[in-house]
Amino acid sequence: MISEQVLTALVSAFAMGFLGSTHCIGMCGGLTVALNTGTAKEKSLRLSFTYQIFRVFSYGILGALVGGFGYLFSKWTNFPVLIVLGGIMLIMMGFYLLSWQNLLIYFESIGRKLWKKVSPVQSRFLPIKKFHQAAVVGLLWGLLPCGLVYSTLAMASTSGTALGGFASMVAFGLGTLPAMFAIGVFSNRLVNFFRNPKVRAVFGLVFILWGSFYIYQAVSKYSSGQGGHQHHQMQREVQTEMHHDH
Repeated sequence: MISEQVLTALVSAFAMGFLGSTHCIGMCGGLTVALNTGTAKEKSLRLSFTYQIFRVFSYGILGALVGGFGYLFSKWTNFPVLIVLGGIMLIMMGFYLLSWQNLLIYFESIGRKLWKKVSPVQSRFLPIKKFHQAAVVGLLWGLLPCGLVYSTLAMASTSGTALGGFASMVAFGLGTLPAMFAIGVFSNRLVNFFRNPKVRAVFGLVFILWGSFYIYQAVSKYSSGQGGHQHHQMQREVQTEMHHDH
């Protein structure tokens, strides 16, 4: 039986992927269309499905890594640092979509250094003609520097386990799948739609509100629950020591 907390995390991750398709299509849409250029339609469908599924799986691997890290990190502090960080990343994503401030560029710049080493490897499997090429390209695609992926990884790190992180990032990847698969198979019209400033503005505001609520909820629970409990416990310890002194 899936707990309510886990179910909420999975639904949230899927929603991030689905709503974040605005960013995914704008950033990767052209690449998706290019990968299917010059390939017979029936084969293009199978190849597109293959590398998209392996892309989702690569997100899951990254999620397992950050989920394990989150578990270790939670042993060091009771304050929901990772949850607050995830909320901040969501807000930053909203700012990016609204073209207010691209703060995520600092995180993406780190990813670009890794991508410079990975990109030549990926290019060896292009153009995609066979299924093993599609699988490798999909796996490596998960390392493409992307602020939305980093934001979701920050959220997945709060899952508490490697399995939870894996499931969260797979849910996120599945959320991006409909839009990414659609442009890979049909046309690049969706790219132009999601690049529309009004569409980006709507989703940008959603991310800002979502991130703000996420931070508020985490801090509120800590203050009224665990944090408050620790405060009262410290008060009792001080009162006990004073009583012994007297």
